[in-house]
Amino acid sequence: MTSPGVPYLYAVNYSNGNVIWKVKTGEDIDNPAVSGNLLFVLNHTGFLYVINLQGKVINVVKTGVVPGPGEPLLTENTIVIFGVNGVVKSIPLSKVI
Repeated sequence: MTSPGVPYLYAVNYSNGNVIWKVKTGEDIDNPAVSGNLLFVLNHTGFLYVINLQGKVINVVKTGVVPGPGEPLLTENTIVIFGVNGVVKSIPLSKVI
């Protein structure tokens, strides 16, 4: 669960609302993209956080993209990020996992 302007990503128990874990990612702009057991969160300064379902940060990657509206797009082996200035960057998942 995320909320604009909040510098944490939260995992919340759906049935009782209890927080399971939280990870400081910096303010994000969209919901995480999910692939298998990994979450991909892009913060407002262009850092991509790769987090497993237990809340462990696997990697943090400086993308060089100032993200615009829209969530990162995941393919089988690539993550695609859209920037506010029209920049589109495709990054192999092997470079971020």
